[in-house]
Amino acid sequence: MCVLFCLAVAAILFVGWRLRMADLIAAEHGLGHVLGIVGASLMALLMIYPARKRIPALRVIGSVKMWFCIHMMLGVLGPVCILFHAGFRLGSVNSSVALFLMLAIAASGILGRYAYCKIHDGLYGRRITLLELSDRLNNEKEEVRKQFAPVPGIKEELLSVAAEALQPCTSLSESIRRLFSVRYRSILAPWRVRRLANAHLKNDAVRRGWTRMMKAAVRRRLKLQAELFLEQTVDFAQFAFFERLFALWQVLHIPSSCILAFVVLVHVLAASLY
Repeated sequence: MCVLFCLAVAAILFVGWRLRMADLIAAEHGLGHVLGIVGASLMALLMIYPARKRIPALRVIGSVKMWFCIHMMLGVLGPVCILFHAGFRLGSVNSSVALFLMLAIAASGILGRYAYCKIHDGLYGRRITLLELSDRLNNEKEEVRKQFAPVPGIKEELLSVAAEALQPCTSLSESIRRLFSVRYRSILAPWRVRRLANAHLKNDAVRRGWTRMMKAAVRRRLKLQAELFLEQTVDFAQFAFFERLFALWQVLHIPSSCILAFVVLVHVLAASLY
């Protein structure tokens, strides 16, 4: 359903962009004027969701989940109406400022939705906590200590990557640096794990009398276990980044929406008076 909605919106925008020079819609009157009113009204309705989330008395108007879904739809439909109202062109200074600010906030809404999904169990699920992921990773660390204890070097290599990921981040920039570092090390680590495993199995297989197939099976098992652990380590670092990003987004999104409301009001007054 979400994919169909996005495709429909993309198709409508494409048609509008291709027909922008035909002057089929004028912002001052007729359909263009109506689209401006509808678009502004839809964006005004966006404020119901944050109000519903913060004011318990508003639970009579519906669930937070329902208004979250409506909020996302209105956040797309409102700007689409405004783009058609503007004819996909820039106008006066105040209308251009309002248009760019609206598009920036719409884009930030898409970014916020993406970050939201990264730190929640699905789009409407509960929020995952960093402590929860930390506990999972620590449990996996214990498993790594057991599984790779006989193979010198592998345990230390994997736990070193996890130790970096588990270090607390104090800023968004630090979480970005940590994510890139952990991801880079997780790409290199399998090569080192394979080299260490081969060196160990070369001697151990002879001592235990393993066949080539048995040796290959052990190598595959070690490789899969290491890759799974590294994947969870990267997921942890990624979660820490998106949690920071979402927190910053929440700080900026609502104030910028209020600024947009003021700019739109100025634009409406200017259009009415002049």
